[in-house]
Amino acid sequence: QTILESIVPVTSEQCELSSLYDRVLAADVAAPHDVPLFDNASMDGYAIRSHDVASAQGSANVPLTLQGKVRAGVEYQKDLSPFHAIRIMTGAPVPGGADAVIEQELVTARNGSVSVAAPVDSGRNIRKRGEDVKAGTVVVRKGTRLKSAHVGVLASLGIVKPDVYRKPRIGFLTTGDELIGAQETPLPGQIRNSNAYTLRGMIGEAGCEPADLGSVPDDKEELKERINEGLAFDALITSGGVSVGEHDLVLGILKSLAVEILFWKVNIKPGM
Repeated sequence: QTILESIVPVTSEQCELSSLYDRVLAADVAAPHDVPLFDNASMDGYAIRSHDVASAQGSANVPLTLQGKVRAGVEYQKDLSPFHAIRIMTGAPVPGGADAVIEQELVTARNGSVSVAAPVDSGRNIRKRGEDVKAGTVVVRKGTRLKSAHVGVLASLGIVKPDVYRKPRIGFLTTGDELIGAQETPLPGQIRNSNAYTLRGMIGEAGCEPADLGSVPDDKEELKERINEGLAFDALITSGGVSVGEHDLVLGILKSLAVEILFWKVNIKPGM
C-alpha cells in the first residue's frame, strides 16, 4: 500500500493496432457504430419474404421467381419483389423487403425459380445490425491489458490508434564485487549474475521496458554515478548492497542523492 500510494501513473499515448498487444488501455473505448453494420446472411441460400411461403406444406410447394444474386461485399440495389427470391451468400447484405434466408439445401432450384416446401420464420439465418455490439456501448474498459481478442474488437470498430499508457521504463542495476557474467567460470568466492536476467524478464512480463544499467562493483563513486543515472527512469531496481556491512553502499548513496526512504526492510523469513 505504501508503494501504491507513492506511484504517479505514467502518461498516455496513442498506439498503432499492430503494436497494441499487452498494452494497457488508458480510456474506455465505446463502439462508434453497430456491429454488424447491416443485416447480413449467416448461411448460403435464398433471401425471401417469409409471408410469401406461409402456405407451403408437403407437396404444396410455393414457387418463387429468382430475381437476382448478391454476394458478400456487395449491396443489392433493388428491393425483393413479392413471390421472388434472391440468391445470397454468407455475409452478404440482406436485400430490402427480405426478412429471412432459407438454406440452399432446403429448396429446389430449377429454370429460374426455387420451390419452398415448408414455412420459414421471419429472421431466419439473418444476423441483425447491432446484434454483436450496439453503437455507444463500452467494449473495452480503461485499465484492460489488451490481448488478441481485444485488439480484434478494436480493429472491427475502426479504432486504429487508441490511448494506452506509456510503457514504464525500468532501470535495473546489479551490484557486488563477487558478480561475474553468466558465461564465465566462477573462481572461489565468485557467483554468476543471474539476477540481471531474472529482473529483465520480470520487468518485461510486467509490461514495462527494461533498461540494463549493468553490474557495478562495490565502488562508491561508480555506484553513485550509475544510481543517479537510473533515477531518471520511471523506476529503478537495484540488487545487492543494501544491508549494513562495510561494502553495502547502496542505501547511503540513495540518501546522499536526496531519495526519500519510505521503508527499508520487510518482515519475512528467511532473512531478518
